[in-house]
Amino acid sequence: QIPKSSTIAKQKIALSVTVTKKVILVEGDAIAPVNLGKVDPTVKRDGENGYYITPLVEILEKHAKREKKVAELTGQKFEAQLMIVADQTTPYRLLTEIIYSCGQAGYANYRLLVLKAKGD
Repeated sequence: QIPKSSTIAKQKIALSVTVTKKVILVEGDAIAPVNLGKVDPTVKRDGENGYYITPLVEILEKHAKREKKVAELTGQKFEAQLMIVADQTTPYRLLTEIIYSCGQAGYANYRLLVLKAKGD
């Protein structure tokens, strides 16, 4: 058991969701394919026009469940924090789908890190 005064127990760890031109990653693991700025509609609950990215919600729910258990064991509050990393060319619609899906999995607190393209 980790003492409550431990540095590890006090750290607020944000889960990383990274968006590339080809894939959405959670903690470095590929979750959903991206093509021409859109998530493949076959992995979205409501098809092409839906916002719910099923594999993203499922993996985030697993992380949330684990984080809640760790918080419970260490006496901490579950913070449900995310860091969403994308580049400035990521379409707004794709970002809103990702943010919506994260919220559905219980992650309402997020930081958005936007990477500039070289030469900007």
